[in-house]
Order: sequence, then structure tokens, then C-alpha cells
Amino acid sequence: ERKVEMRGLWLLLLTLVPLTTGIDKYVHMDLKGAPPRPDYFKKSLALFSKLGAKGVVIEWEDMFPLTGILSTASHGNAYSKADVLGILEYANRVNLTVIPLVQTFGHAEWLLKTALFEPLRENENYTNVFCIGNPATKDILSDLLSQIAQLHTAISPMPFFHIGADEALIKPGQCPEDLEMMEELGTNDTKVLVYHHLRTVSKLIQDEFPETKILAWFDEFKYQDAEVIRNFELDKRITPVVWKYNPSDLEQYLPDDMWSSLAEAFPTAWGGSAFKGADGSARIDNRIVPYMSNNQQWRIQLDLHADRFNRSIEAVIVTGWQRYDHFTGMCELLPSSMTSLALSMLMLENGNVTTEDAAAISTVLSCPNTTTIVNLIAGNDTCRYEGYKVRDSVKQIIAYMKNFDDYTWIHNLENGWFGRTAQDRHYSSRYYMESLFGQYKKYLRNANKMKQDIIKNFNVIYFPDTASEFLFDRVDSFTQKLARGLDDLSRIIDRRSFPVRPIF
Repeated sequence: ERKVEMRGLWLLLLTLVPLTTGIDKYVHMDLKGAPPRPDYFKKSLALFSKLGAKGVVIEWEDMFPLTGILSTASHGNAYSKADVLGILEYANRVNLTVIPLVQTFGHAEWLLKTALFEPLRENENYTNVFCIGNPATKDILSDLLSQIAQLHTAISPMPFFHIGADEALIKPGQCPEDLEMMEELGTNDTKVLVYHHLRTVSKLIQDEFPETKILAWFDEFKYQDAEVIRNFELDKRITPVVWKYNPSDLEQYLPDDMWSSLAEAFPTAWGGSAFKGADGSARIDNRIVPYMSNNQQWRIQLDLHADRFNRSIEAVIVTGWQRYDHFTGMCELLPSSMTSLALSMLMLENGNVTTEDAAAISTVLSCPNTTTIVNLIAGNDTCRYEGYKVRDSVKQIIAYMKNFDDYTWIHNLENGWFGRTAQDRHYSSRYYMESLFGQYKKYLRNANKMKQDIIKNFNVIYFPDTASEFLFDRVDSFTQKLARGLDDLSRIIDRRSFPVRPIF
């Protein structure tokens, strides 16, 4: 009851009085889907800075210009060394601290999917998790981390390095090398094995860059024995990043005892909210409000729990996932989510947004002077920030396909006169087929025009495969249905006579 009462009090205060936390905010760039061309990458960094970001967390995945054996897993459109240096230099110019993020435990699909790195899997059947007891895993990670760190520090110091470690879906202790390592450690507790690995990974970075602080998602630390964490020096080496993206009732997912347990083991923590990529793995339209709500919930969490830690909660990573993992389809694109980011940053800073905030956002996002906070929250603004044509192309095709789905008259004809029998046997009423043919032809013509606009607008800021994948996953099934339908409709219309029943 007290918890509910406290939450209600905070919500009331946030409604009445905009507070200021000064919390450092880092925007997450997830490059495992829709990696931007370098020029658009830089322009996005400029917007992040203007929106109040302290820095950017770059999850390079397979887009980094790796050398040696690691280059065999690189994306075909991977950035060049000059590209990365240019991006890092530009981030430095617009006063953004850059934090590299490399998955060193789970979510290693981009590497473990290949035949060459298959022996490093925890379970040979799954590409998710490294066999952390395998000495070859340490060697590969050492090479990977070193290459990324060396390039980052060529431009500016590297105050933080994020080593991932979330959602290790395959339980450790399955590969033979894990079992051998556990025997050496004198334990059958897989958590000890995990902590040994996280310490090893941290040392790989900090032995070369002793001033760099290590970040890791909190998955492996919640509700764990503080003494065991201290035994592996993880309290001194790692700052846990507590993430949760639910739009409401965050205290149910991050309860008091979790925070107490974490604060007993670590002197500080970071938070992890979201502005895109956490509202369904197949969602391509950013609904904005769930993300605003999530960041408001995070503001409450900061105020309720920061004092538990000796050094408070120091920062929040506002995540922008592009895929749920390496194998899923793409979710909301960055140009479709820039307004969500602006509003989420304000929510995280002040706990609410006001009508006056529209002017500040409009200035940064190049919105018309008439733009209201209602327009922004509803996602129907006409702001002209970098990439807005991609946003508009996505909105247009979504709306057009929905228009077709909602066209009851067409679907009544389909259900009555153009079902499976009509399509397979080319057996139906020409009168109705001619009406349907005209509608199919119109929708297909317009959709194909929109597809060309998508390709043109996407290719300005993305590599060509992003538009191809977007169309293949989201649009082609719609246009192919219309094209097949037109073929069947033509066959029916061209018939002068039909057989007597039965036709089966």
C-alpha cells in the first residue's frame, strides 16, 4: 500500500512541478539493422546533441571495419576505418561522449552464425551465446575489443565501454570447455563461471585502458549475492545498467528488493529506457506515447532509488533498438522515431512535457511554427529534420495498406465472388470481377509508385539493402497479392463460358 501511495505522490508532483535532474542521457545507436550512411550518422549525432544528449552508445555489431579473421563476419556494407574515424571525430565536435557497445556473452549471433566461429558456441545448435570457458573465445574477444577500442581512442579518450551481457538465453555450462573451467574454479555454480568471464572481459579492456569504466546490462547481477560479486571485483570493475522498457508499472518489474540487492553490491548504476525498438519486434510505426510513458516511469525510478547507491544513479541509456536480435526483422527506423526521442528525453529530464516544450522541440527538429505539443505526441507533425522523407514514406505506405484493409466493399466482393474457388478454378461473375479488377489495378499502381519513393528516399540515408529488406518484409506481400489477384481476375474476365457444376 505504501508503494502505491508513494508512486501516486510522485505522479502528482511530476504533474504539478517540472523537476530537473541533470541526469546524463546517452542515445543508443543499434547498427545491427538499418545502419545509416556516414553522412546521415553525423547529422543524427548533431540532433542528439541538440536534444540534450551527453553522449551516444554505438552498438557496432558487424558494421565495424574489422581486420584479420574477424573480418570474415563483417557486413558487406561495413564502414571503412575512415568512416568510423569521421563519425567519432564528428561526435567529439558536437560534444558527445561515445561509448562502444560490444556483446561479449549473449547476443553474439552476428559472429556465431558463421561456420568459422561455430566452435565458439555454448550449444552447437544455437548461435546466441559464447562458450565462455573456451580459451578461443577469450582470444577472439580480446582481438575484437582491442580493435574497437584502438580506433575509438584514436580520436578521444574512452571513458566507458559497454560489454553487453544481456539475455544470455542459452544457459552456460553446456560446452565441454565450460565444464572444464568450472572444475578448475572448483564450482558447479554457473554464475561463478559467468562472473569469471565478465571479470576476464573487463580486464581485457582495463589492462590496456585503465581509466575506462565498464558498463554491462544488469541481467546477471539482479538478486545475486553481493559477496560473490565482490569476490570477483565486479563491484569495482563494472557498473550495471538496469533496463526495462514497459510503458507502465515499472515498479512491478524493478521492485524495491531488486534495487536494494543491486545497491548492496555496486556503488552506482545506470538506467536503460527506450525511444524505439521496444514496442513489438514487427512494429514500424512509432507510437511515441508508450515510450514517453516508459521514460516518465524511469524518471520516477531515478527519484525513488538513486539515493540507495553511494554514487547515485549516474546516467540513463535511452535505447533505440533496430532489431530485437540479429535475426529478427527491422522495427521502427530512426527517422520515424526522432520526435519520440525528443519527447522521451524531456520526460526523462522533467517527468512531464508542457505546451511550452513544443517550441524548443520545433526549433531542433525544424518543425513549422504552428506545431503543438499535441501534434508531436500524436506523431502527426510535419517536422523536416534530416531523414523526414523516410518517415513520410513509411507513414504513407502504412496508411495506404490500412486503407485497403479497411475497404469493406472490396472485401465483401472478395469474400463472395473471389474466394479460393474463384481464384483456383477461374470461376466467377465477370460483372463483379470487372469492378474488383479496377480497384486492384488502382491500388497496385499507387503502391508501386510508393515503393519507388521508398527506394529513392531510403537510399539517401541508408545502404540499398535497407530499402530492399523493408519492402520485402513489409510491402511486397501486399503488392504481390494484388498482382496475383489481377492475373486471376483477368483470366475470369477473359472467359466467355464456364463449366456446369460440380467443378470439384
